[in-house]
Amino acid sequence: MFTINPDGSGRRQLTHVPAGKTAGSPAWSPDGARIAYVSNVRGDLELWVMAADGSGQHPLASDPGFAHFEPSWSPDGRRIVFSRCNVEFGFTAYCDIDRIDLDGSHRRTLVGGNWFHERPRYSPDGRKLAFFSNKGGFLGAIWTAAADGGHLRRLTAPTLEGLWPDWSPDGRRIVFSDNCCLPFSNVWVMRADGGGQRRLTNLRDPEQAFFAAYSPDGRRLATYAELGPSPDALTSGVYTMSAGGGPLVPVFTLDQPDVILFDWGPAR
Repeated sequence: MFTINPDGSGRRQLTHVPAGKTAGSPAWSPDGARIAYVSNVRGDLELWVMAADGSGQHPLASDPGFAHFEPSWSPDGRRIVFSRCNVEFGFTAYCDIDRIDLDGSHRRTLVGGNWFHERPRYSPDGRKLAFFSNKGGFLGAIWTAAADGGHLRRLTAPTLEGLWPDWSPDGRRIVFSDNCCLPFSNVWVMRADGGGQRRLTNLRDPEQAFFAAYSPDGRRLATYAELGPSPDALTSGVYTMSAGGGPLVPVFTLDQPDVILFDWGPAR
């Protein structure tokens, strides 16, 4: 994992894992002092935490037979939610949404049921979670739940195939992408209740954009995108854009490290 300024400068490597291993899916703590991430240096992908400068790297818990993905901090910095996926038979059987205290104690399943529940994100006030799921047999849809896992509500239609939600800093909007798990996604935004759905990018085959995330001030989005006129002439990388839509501005592209998953650091 690396940190980088939004203009593409100041790249710094934080983790140094052995060949064949990985560290990724970063999530900054609300105070900017720590980063949660996942790594498979001990076997299956596990939830880890480190200081923002890369020091103090340590796993939160041993969890044989399960892989961890997409952590998100509670607004008070005391807990982390994440996708906990059963891989004990050599394939991913299901993914629950679990919560764990920062000291590795009190792990609890919040949303289960043998579906794929992914990318949980705390709302800024800590009262809700947003995530995407195939619950009900859909390929993908954006859902919300209470912070304790209750009161599940689907926000997007099955035909939209929504994935990868992120809350605006004021909690009023959710950004997401369409066409879950297939090529040619665009970035969308909606109100936190699911209303007012609006597409922010207007990409066409073979282009696509997904994994969008709000900046700390809510004015911009970062997104992974593949842009170009043909499948053989696509430029992949991380871009930023206005939160209301507009041109995609490159942070870095594939002449630099191949980066897909990312998170904005807190405003300083």
